[in-house]
Amino acid sequence: MKQEEQKYLIEDCEMSSLDVNNGELLEAYFEVVDYKLELIDKLYLRCKPDNGKYVVDPEAMKINKIDLIKHHEVAKPYKECAFQFVEFLKRNIKGNETLSLIGHSFETDVDFIKAKFGFSKLLWETWISRSSIDTKKSAELLKFAGLMPRDQGGSLTGLCKYFGIEGTEGAHNCIQDVQLTKEVLRNYHRLLTTR
Repeated sequence: MKQEEQKYLIEDCEMSSLDVNNGELLEAYFEVVDYKLELIDKLYLRCKPDNGKYVVDPEAMKINKIDLIKHHEVAKPYKECAFQFVEFLKRNIKGNETLSLIGHSFETDVDFIKAKFGFSKLLWETWISRSSIDTKKSAELLKFAGLMPRDQGGSLTGLCKYFGIEGTEGAHNCIQDVQLTKEVLRNYHRLLTTR
């Protein structure tokens, strides 16, 4: 596939815990973008357990600042969210294509999506390529290559401050974090192509 034909799925999620077995997927935001990171399509999901019973870590809720009572009023059950996500993927994938995943330290997000939406690894890989770009892991490579200071932290907020990207005040809002991740990735691209 030519680079200009490749599409990517950028994601960020907010959860009630970092433990997939003792927490809930609350929000998920996805953008399908082209190789220039230009928006093709987007999906924002507010999720709740199918049985309506939440398991939460109070510390996680302090970080994501989600009001669970208000959230519950507008959230859709996991089954409905899973259906919307599959329809979103089908709308954006042609034939045997897959989307390459982009995110910032997204492994836990993906674990929650698969577990709460009932996706097996095999099913996930029918839509999502094994090749991915994690902006947190990519920072380590850029530091190793001498393109970023070795002592630069890898948090999304820290990377945004390093690159002078504004808008980190609302970090831990999944929509905003996707936008910040795109800006960090654009800055990585600039570092790699202007030497």
